[in-house]
Amino acid sequence: MFPNSQFMGPLFWIILGMIYSVLIYSFSRWTKNAGIQMNWWKWALSAGAYILLSMGVAGGTTLYSEGEARAGMIALIFFLIISVIAFVLLFRFVLKSK
Repeated sequence: MFPNSQFMGPLFWIILGMIYSVLIYSFSRWTKNAGIQMNWWKWALSAGAYILLSMGVAGGTTLYSEGEARAGMIALIFFLIISVIAFVLLFRFVLKSK
């Protein structure tokens, strides 16, 4: 991402980890404030959808930037379709259960 950079590469990953941490904490606080009862399978579905979305975007854009545009687009579309299905299930089972 940042070739030959001793500072920008680690800084990028530190900032991305902080953003992930804030998103996870915010989701847990939001479910408590909204009165949504979360059990282990709802947390697993939430984490799975989020991980699939992250993997799809990271993998697809990495392949695209490495010169494998076709493979990157296929991976991006494949993971995004699965992520959309997972988020629809998440909305159906978690958010509508209130």
